[in-house]
Amino acid sequence: MKNSDRQKKRNILIAVFSGRESAELGVKELMDSHYTKDEINIIMSEETKVNLFAEINHVALLSENSSEMIFDGMKTGGTAGGVLVGIAAFIAAVGSNLIIPGLGLVALGPMVAGLVGAGAGSIAGGLIGALIAYDVPENKANLFNEELKKGKILIGVHPRNFGDIDKFQNAWKKIGAEKIFSNAY
Repeated sequence: MKNSDRQKKRNILIAVFSGRESAELGVKELMDSHYTKDEINIIMSEETKVNLFAEINHVALLSENSSEMIFDGMKTGGTAGGVLVGIAAFIAAVGSNLIIPGLGLVALGPMVAGLVGAGAGSIAGGLIGALIAYDVPENKANLFNEELKKGKILIGVHPRNFGDIDKFQNAWKKIGAEKIFSNAY
């Protein structure tokens, strides 16, 4: 790959988390660095959502601003007046629109458009294609797909700079990320 081609591509950082707590801490690391819900990708299977985030199946949002209020609550940590925090808040804020028909995935963030476009395809083809479109090599995309089938959660972001890549990799390792990929190096 020519250097000019590398400069045109956006860096991506993706990590695999095995549980709710570590995944929510991974998202919190991003939010603490002022990344927004429009920059953070979260992908899991529908089964994982049901198993790990069951309480959000009963959440009703009261207004158009609810997603912003929930996201703001996430940034402060903990619960305020029973407001959901972490990944559950993301899912609740967007509701059933996250479930990608035909793929069996729950997805949030800018990668959703690629998955929705693949909705009629298989779970493997849709996710793998979306990850490849984000400059993830096919072998890594296949690995991430297998991890989702095992009930794990993917968190991804386009880091703003190389310092953020190093910062998030180190932080995510400390909180239990099992696999971390970046196309930056």
